[in-house]
Amino acid sequence: MLGEYQRLGKKIIFTVLMLLVIRLGSSVPVPYMDKEVIRQMFELGQGGVLEFLDLMAGGEPLVILVYLH
Repeated sequence: MLGEYQRLGKKIIFTVLMLLVIRLGSSVPVPYMDKEVIRQMFELGQGGVLEFLDLMAGGEPLVILVYLH
């Protein structure tokens, strides 16, 4: 019984740490990314998620696909 609680506690701690890592990573600025261009792209409806991923990959969609795999 105690082993189950320890395992659950480890999973909860791991989940909280991963959320913290993701939150910290989202605040790191990406070099050469103009926030205004991205905002305009989404406001004008010219870009979707795939165009944004293409922009983040620098025009190389295979790089993103390898990263996501």
